Amino acid sequence: MSSTQFRTLLTASFIFSLLGVFFDFFYPSEFLESISQTQSKIDADMSTIKFSFIMIVGLLITITGIASTIGLFIFKSWAPKLAVSTTVAAISIAPLLGVHAVSGFSYSLSELSTMLWAVALYVIYFTPLNDKFSVKG
Repeated sequence: MSSTQFRTLLTASFIFSLLGVFFDFFYPSEFLESISQTQSKIDADMSTIKFSFIMIVGLLITITGIASTIGLFIFKSWAPKLAVSTTVAAISIAPLLGVHAVSGFSYSLSELSTMLWAVALYVIYFTPLNDKFSVKG
């Protein structure tokens, strides 16, 4: 895989992620509205401590995710480890998020983003492209 193809892969993963997150905000459906009301009741039952923890950790994961993506895009030596660490952290906190409702289209976009990210992680460790991330001395 060339550097340009890798950067295209990262860009596509990032764009599909954003589309997956924001699609339902811009194109809400009546079905999602009824589920959203139920979601609001579930969220209201969440303790303030749990909500605060999830928000703080979620913000940190978002920041490190963006930083690792930028680092991978410009082939920084620290970026692969940060990308894997952030991915593990995101997967670890996911069960705490509980139930959430999204449209099938939004879910598909998010899944596509996740698959592209997994391919990027594979590429940086198991292809000759990993040489670009080594520390130059």
